[in-house]
Amino acid sequence: MAKKKMGRPSKYNEGVPQEMIDFFYAHLEKEEEYLAQRVVNGEDEVATFKTRGPKLPTFERFAIKLGVNTDTLHQWKKRFPDFNEAYKWCKDFQKDFITWQGLNGNYNTTWSIFFAKCNLGMNDKAAEQDNDKPKKLIIQMDGEDHESED
Repeated sequence: MAKKKMGRPSKYNEGVPQEMIDFFYAHLEKEEEYLAQRVVNGEDEVATFKTRGPKLPTFERFAIKLGVNTDTLHQWKKRFPDFNEAYKWCKDFQKDFITWQGLNGNYNTTWSIFFAKCNLGMNDKAAEQDNDKPKKLIIQMDGEDHESED
């Protein structure tokens, strides 16, 4: 007797990796408008603003578009090699995108640094070196070992 599959059917199909790449790439040319409402002197004021450059594509927004959550995307990375490669490409795209948007002044510098550290594995600290410990130097001459403490 065949084992019966339980649970909801997967929303994954062979087209999802390319759909994700297209989703990230599509953000290059979009400038989005949004409405903002604020209260000034007790009266509502509504204004339309244009963003200063394209909207940063995120995995969260892509997951919402598919009707899944980001945990599902991480599971798909483990199960589907094509999706994993597309995910890596999109991560690299995000890194390049946030770098250029930040450098061009389209994104707040502090926010760009925060996002890069939290989501892209970037940091602003040099690798720590342990310069306090003495180094052992071994020099071999004529078959004899000579040790030196540095």
